[in-house]
Amino acid sequence: SLVLAASEYSKSGLIDLGVPESKIRLVPYALRTDYFSKPPSPVRGRVLFVGTVGYLKGIPDLAAAARALKKSHPDIEVRVVGPFELDVANCRDFDGPTYLGQMPRNEVKSEYLNADLFVFPTISDAFGIVLMEALAAGLPIVASPNCADAVDHGVNGLRVPIHDPQAVADAVARIVENRDMRAAMSVASKRKLDYFSPQAYRDRMSRVVAALRESR
Repeated sequence: SLVLAASEYSKSGLIDLGVPESKIRLVPYALRTDYFSKPPSPVRGRVLFVGTVGYLKGIPDLAAAARALKKSHPDIEVRVVGPFELDVANCRDFDGPTYLGQMPRNEVKSEYLNADLFVFPTISDAFGIVLMEALAAGLPIVASPNCADAVDHGVNGLRVPIHDPQAVADAVARIVENRDMRAAMSVASKRKLDYFSPQAYRDRMSRVVAALRESR
C-alpha cells in the first residue's frame, strides 16, 4: 500500500506519525492553467490574502505586518478575502488589513487579477489551493514554509518564518519596491503552475497506480 500526500508539509507530518517515507508519494492537487480568462491588471502595492480569517492562517501575523507597512509604506494595502472564524472587529490582534469578507467567485478572481502580490503566512496547512490560483494570476507569493510548495524562494516569491510579522512586511515591501523583481517573479509563477497542472497530476497518479501493480 501507498499513502498520498498533497504537499511536503503533509509528507513531513505523515513521517512524524510513523509512516515510512518509502510508502509516501507526493501528489499535489491540480489547477487548470487557463483558470483566469482575463489578463492580470495589477495595482502596485495591493497585497492579497484569500482564506479563512483566523489564527491558524496566521492572520494576526499578517495584521501586524500590515500595521508595520502602513507606517513604513503607506501606499501598500493588505486586502483579506474570506469568511470570518471569529469577530475580528473586537480583536485588536486583527487590526491592519482591509477585510472584504466572503465574496462571489467572480469577485475573488478580480481581486487576484488586480493584486500586486499574494501573501499566505499560514501556521499549518496541508495544501493551499489559493496558492495555485495566485500562480495562475501570475502573482509573486510571500508564504510561510508550512504551505510553500508553490514558492521557489527568490524565484517566484519569498518564504518567511511563521510568527514573524516583520519578515512578512520586509518581504512584501521588497517585492513591491523592486519592479524588475516583481516582473520576473510573475513570469516564474505562471511557469510554476505547470508543476500543478492537471496533466502533471495525471502523470503522478499513473506512477502511483503502476507502483501498486508492480508490488502485487
